[in-house]
Amino acid sequence: MSIPTSTAGGSPQPSIRPGNGEPVPIIASYPPWQGLQLHSLAVAVEFRCGPCGLRHESAMVATSPGTLVCPSCYARLSLAAAPVPAQRSAVRW
Repeated sequence: MSIPTSTAGGSPQPSIRPGNGEPVPIIASYPPWQGLQLHSLAVAVEFRCGPCGLRHESAMVATSPGTLVCPSCYARLSLAAAPVPAQRSAVRW
């Protein structure tokens, strides 16, 4: 996995290289959160998730230093690190 690569004109073209090594263009990247950054890819890719170790196929992939993270682990890790908001009473009078 690597980010970014260069286009023929020399300008950076953000992409991810999953296990097969072929560069896949990144359509959008979202702000990093707790050391993870979520990316929307041009096509679905097959990859092994670092945290859970399972193989996934998805057009959404998160990255952390040196590893790819599946959307499920991204959500789980993000929620685990997020502060819990104060709860309000379910009954509102």
